[in-house]
Amino acid sequence: MDRKRDSEATRTAIMDAAEALFLENGFGRTAMSAVAKHAGVTKSLIHHHFGSKRELWDAVKGRMMQAYFEAQKNMLEQESGDIELLERSIKAYFYTLRDNPDFIRMLTWIFLEKDTDCYDLGKQITQLGIEKLKEGQSRGQIRSDIHPSHILFTFLALCEHWFLSKDTHLSNPICRITADHHSENEDDAFLEDLMKIFFKGIMP
Repeated sequence: MDRKRDSEATRTAIMDAAEALFLENGFGRTAMSAVAKHAGVTKSLIHHHFGSKRELWDAVKGRMMQAYFEAQKNMLEQESGDIELLERSIKAYFYTLRDNPDFIRMLTWIFLEKDTDCYDLGKQITQLGIEKLKEGQSRGQIRSDIHPSHILFTFLALCEHWFLSKDTHLSNPICRITADHHSENEDDAFLEDLMKIFFKGIMP
């Protein structure tokens, strides 16, 4: 039992170190030797637990995305495909990005390094989302002349781009709504308008 706890503690220490370095430097510029030093273990121990650097990066991404994936999966599996479900799904993703700055940092490196492995991690939830959008289209609640994958991509992109670029955008006082552009009020104001624009576009 103690050996199991030690093994789990070692894995956690390695993943914590890898997460910090991957988010700071990206996958390509992070050396396994640096992860080993940061975690206080040997490189061979990292290979023992994770195999390769790529598998370690996948484990870090999976851990960071797990809570969001599970929440969305439960929502999509238990509810019917309609506009209300889509609204809740968008808000869940938006607030996940707002409340977890490291999540958007991870996505930034994924985009910069053209890391397609992340799509395998989210394959199941993507398929569920597309099926729910198709349900909404079949009921006449969502325009049928838009491919459901494009609807999904659009709301993901809108949420992601806000958190990737809002500091630059809001550095212009004309663009700010609240006096403190780092407050959650700015996020909520953008989300409210995002929902108006998005749903106006997809409604029949």
